[in-house]
Amino acid sequence: MGYYVRIEETASNFKIKKENFERGYEIVCDLNRHDYLKHGGKFGGDPTPKPADSKSCAGNPDVWFSWMPWNYDELCGNLVEVLEMVGFGVEFDDAGNISGLSYDDKTGCEETFLNALKPVIEEGSYLTWAGEEGGEWGMVF
Repeated sequence: MGYYVRIEETASNFKIKKENFERGYEIVCDLNRHDYLKHGGKFGGDPTPKPADSKSCAGNPDVWFSWMPWNYDELCGNLVEVLEMVGFGVEFDDAGNISGLSYDDKTGCEETFLNALKPVIEEGSYLTWAGEEGGEWGMVF
């Protein structure tokens, strides 16, 4: 089950400047504090205790973003690693800025992460999405 989507790369223009990578990383890590945004999780059984040595800001290991580990914020060391864990392919320009994203998989938490990153995405950036049945929609930043 699931609905497959992809980014239409030829109809998209997306950029995050390299100087904003650290702030972007802080933003996506902070998302892990907010269980109400998550759609994955364990249902039933005894609660899983958070490991005592975990540095994750997530409070509950039984709730996670779709297709991601509950503690991604301690497994990923930078913004690009988090974006790749979400499922994005990341493209760079010669200056090291993120100059494009690709995606071709089931829907999950990608829009949640992109909306959170709006403060560091270059104004005027946009992504065109296509669904498995041919529908298209866009995100403008």
